[in-house]
Amino acid sequence: MSKKKNKKQRYSEVKQEIPVHDDPYWEVSGIYLDPQRISRHISKFDRFEDKYPFWVDELMEGTPTFYCVLGVAKGTEKNETEKAFEKKMKLSCYSDNVIEEAFEVLSSPDLKKKYDELLSLFRQITKCMPPEEKNELISNHNNYIHAEKDFIRMEVLTATYGGYFSLYPYGIPDLYEIIGLDKTSPFKEIKRKCKTGSELFKKIYTILGDPVSRADYDFMMHFTIQYGDKKIIKKRNSRQKMWDNLDNDLFEKIVFTALTESIDAEESVKRFTEILNRNPDWKQYLPSNNKTFFSILGLDSNSLSGDKKEIEKIMREKYRPLEKTPEVNLAYSMLKNASLRDDYIWLIEKSEILSIFSDIIFQENDFSSETIQSDEMKESFQSDKIYTQTTFGNIIETINKNN
Repeated sequence: MSKKKNKKQRYSEVKQEIPVHDDPYWEVSGIYLDPQRISRHISKFDRFEDKYPFWVDELMEGTPTFYCVLGVAKGTEKNETEKAFEKKMKLSCYSDNVIEEAFEVLSSPDLKKKYDELLSLFRQITKCMPPEEKNELISNHNNYIHAEKDFIRMEVLTATYGGYFSLYPYGIPDLYEIIGLDKTSPFKEIKRKCKTGSELFKKIYTILGDPVSRADYDFMMHFTIQYGDKKIIKKRNSRQKMWDNLDNDLFEKIVFTALTESIDAEESVKRFTEILNRNPDWKQYLPSNNKTFFSILGLDSNSLSGDKKEIEKIMREKYRPLEKTPEVNLAYSMLKNASLRDDYIWLIEKSEILSIFSDIIFQENDFSSETIQSDEMKESFQSDKIYTQTTFGNIIETINKNN
């Protein structure tokens, strides 16, 4: 077989159908050239590796370009780049150090110019990469793109299901489990189970009875299993027992709240705890007891809204004829302070549910933030990769970015 024919065969082995166009600035050449024919480019690339090893390592592992990492195009203004950076730091499959480096580079005209030069060299260098390594590089890049799309979709869904999602690690039952059906159940069976049921069941039907909403919910559950911290997910099985012991009405109220309100269970419990730690004497004036600060003054909480002067007038009129006991004075001094009053009203409205949240989250005496957050998801994505290190022969040595 001639040398020319051999090269043609090796070129055809590259899987051209693998999409790389989702990252328009990441280009892998489809041809194969002998390294000697691009030695000038290789020398420049080696110098880049010496000066900017992190940039080179990421490219050679298949990590998308810094433009793709932040989701910005060339020519994007700095303030838009900053917004993109802040957004990606909250939820992304990319590690924080990659996102931070991307922001530093794309915020600096000089660094950005050098990085663009590296991208051009990268395409040249891939010409002498063996097909099997080139295919692996493309596959790695493709995996990153697909994973980040999952994270982007999940970010949108957390705005709708954030309350429910925050309780998932703590054992909140799956919606299919609540209505007693399998995940493969047809829509007509879901309708039969939910339409004449409780308020919660009717809410579940709006999710599982709608093809789009059901697909979103199923994806959210898949995402949680795929990218969530495996140890935390494993713990939720034992935590489900606590939900089984709840009064049914209270259970449905909590799940309904989680599905309808943008409430972060852990953050809410933190606020709940902080407020009561600052004001320990409030505990005996929550709804679980016989009286509240409002009832002590003969007030309706709904009456204290609107103009500040009008609120103060209403309170003075209620306070003036009362015997000035320590309890009455405490109620008056607290409620006339707008900030304290807001905290207290929030406690009253959420106290029953927050008490349950607190019991669930504190049940193992460990309040070390076990909500499935971005960092755990990133670590899970990184550790689950089954990428073989791209060797690129003796031309360039790459480094595993997790080391």
